[in-house]
Amino acid sequence: MIGEREILGQIKQAYQQSKKHQLCGDTIRLAYQQAIVFAKKIHSETRIGEKPISVVSLAFRSLTARNFFKYANILIIGAGQTNNLMANLLTKDGTENKVSVYNRTLRKAEELAARFKNAQAYELGKLAHHKEDIDIILTCTGANYAVLTKDIFDKIVPKHRKVTIVDLAVPQDVEDEVIELKNVDYIDIASLEKKAQENLQFRKGELYIAQALLDEFVIGFNELYKERRLELALSNIPNEVKNIKNNAIQQTFKKDIESLDQNSKDVLEKVMQYMEEKYIALPFKAAKKNLLNKKFRP
Repeated sequence: MIGEREILGQIKQAYQQSKKHQLCGDTIRLAYQQAIVFAKKIHSETRIGEKPISVVSLAFRSLTARNFFKYANILIIGAGQTNNLMANLLTKDGTENKVSVYNRTLRKAEELAARFKNAQAYELGKLAHHKEDIDIILTCTGANYAVLTKDIFDKIVPKHRKVTIVDLAVPQDVEDEVIELKNVDYIDIASLEKKAQENLQFRKGELYIAQALLDEFVIGFNELYKERRLELALSNIPNEVKNIKNNAIQQTFKKDIESLDQNSKDVLEKVMQYMEEKYIALPFKAAKKNLLNKKFRP
């Protein structure tokens, strides 16, 4: 999804796993590092990540816009992927709401409930017997019928109590008679998807800015890649120069050097050290000057 930071996290995780198993080399390392740099640049210099385009994120924002949300008692119906994504946002936000989770399979309800500090899990068949106060109902099941009927709603919610219902199921989990009640604030997936499409169009507009930044960044990356390839190609030169110097001292001119006094030996060592450093620098300077201006093929 355009501009989503979660994708950046997935890239980091994928790279770390590849590196751990020694499945990527220096080129991938360089590309990965620069991808992270560019992603941060995009988010700081464009508005591409400003408006959420996932239905779950929009639903969460709708809840946080309600002042009572932080202290609300939450009833969750269904323990599938969507409600688990909602749980990610709820727990990340640090809220300590009292949560009740209902699901056909109790085990999955327990797994979802375990993610909250103060939650209980129940089988879906016991929903009509719910006794705790309810401020928010989050529902998303795979049922092809209304799970939250008027009959069940009347049993678990007093007529005077205002309740916000977020229904992310297709088809809807909530019976029409419940939606029409005056004490129900109903948020459905259709309205959230409409908002998501509006936000997506906004983000697509930011793509033109992002593309211009990318074109510029790629030019810089190509130069960086050339320099890195050059460094690797010339990386053994210092060792080769050192070996030549050591061979000259220890073998080729060994007897001549031994005949010198200590002061002469010290001067010779300084001269050779100076020459070594200069000779090592020469190929790097020459290569950068002459090769980096040419088309470089890896």
